[in-house]
This record gives sequence, structure tokens and C-alpha cells, in this order.
Amino acid sequence: MMLGVLVVVLGVPAVWTLGADARRPNGAVVEKPGLSTREAIASAHFWQLSGAFFCVAMTASGATAHLIPLLTDHGVPTAQATRAISAAGIALIAGRLVAGAMLDRFFAPNVALAFFLMPLAGIIMLLSTVSMQAGLVAAMLVGLGLGAEIDLIAFLQSRYFGLRAFGALYGYLFAIFMLGSGIGPWVMGLSFTRFGNYTPALWLFAAVLVLACSLMWQLGPYAFGPTSDRSSS
Repeated sequence: MMLGVLVVVLGVPAVWTLGADARRPNGAVVEKPGLSTREAIASAHFWQLSGAFFCVAMTASGATAHLIPLLTDHGVPTAQATRAISAAGIALIAGRLVAGAMLDRFFAPNVALAFFLMPLAGIIMLLSTVSMQAGLVAAMLVGLGLGAEIDLIAFLQSRYFGLRAFGALYGYLFAIFMLGSGIGPWVMGLSFTRFGNYTPALWLFAAVLVLACSLMWQLGPYAFGPTSDRSSS
């Protein structure tokens, strides 16, 4: 109930204010520069971004959803294992704030690479050793990557497809992100059911994160935005 109240008290006035600012007396709609939905979906950039976001979402959600049973299976008390989820939540918020600040200063694919490597490091930690300390650090690394990804979707989309079909394309990319988020926990559960442990799923997650980094590295210069030349600063 409190979450619903917050949406009404904070969300509705904010959206109404933004809508009022965007209204024009003559009702004219100004077309923004960029690709149409069809043109963007037909481009290699769309599928590179889709693949990268799907991989990171699958990994982060899968590892986070099963982190407590993974730790408790290795002897960590449940009360301590739940701290890892809290650490992931805090890291998710921090990741969103830090990623947003970095996107204003650095080439976005480089920022994405940094935040994709963090959950990869977390997965490797869980593969090499499972303890309370490792679980906390891994959860924070995974949370940082998941928190940054939402900001990255919108920013990268605006730089490679422009703003002409921003709403539709964001919907597609976010749907792909959510699909990965749903599949990740299922993959972890399937791994435990079939093999009695999470190791196969964790190896799969490590592999798809390497793929995500490769896809991000190949994006190339921006196509739209204040500058279209590749820069690291």
C-alpha cells in the first residue's frame, strides 16, 4: 500500500509536470533526429545492444535470485546469507548513480564494459570459492552491473538510434532485458535440479558475460548526439 501511495504522491505529479512542459498550444509534434523503429531493428547495433543487455540481465538476476541457497548449500547460515541480498540492493542503487555520472564524462561503451566486467568478476568468485565474504563481494559486483544497465539502455539507445523512435525502441530493449531477467533464475534452478549444484549455470553466465563485453566493444562511434567521434573522455 505504501508503494502505491508513493507512486501517486510522487510519480503522478512528476509525469504531469513533464507533460505540461512538453505541450504546445498548436498541438504540433516536432520530429526528432534518428532512425525509425524499422530502421533501428534492422541495424547491427540493435542486436548488439539487445544481446549484451540480455546476457547481463540473465546473469545478474539469476545469480541474485539463487544467491541465498547457493551460500547456504556451502554452509553459510541463512541469517548471514541474507545480508548478501541487502548488499546487492545497495550496490544496485550505487551502480545507477555512478554509471549515470560516468556516462556524462566517458565514452558509453567503455563505461558499459567496466560495469559488465564487475558481475563477471563476481561470478568467477562464486566459481572459485563460496563463503560469506565471497558472497557479499560477489553480490555487490553483480548488483553494480545490474544497476548500471538500466541507465546504459537509455543512453546507448539515444547515441546509436537517435530520438525519433526512442519510446518504441526503449520498449523493445527493456522487454529483452526483462526476458533475460526472467530466464536467469530459471537457468540457475535447472542447473541445480539436473546436476545438484549451480556450477554449470555459473560457467554459462561467465561465458555470456564475455560475449556481452565483446558485443559492447564492437559498437563503434556514436551515430547521434553532441559528438559522433569515438572518445574515451
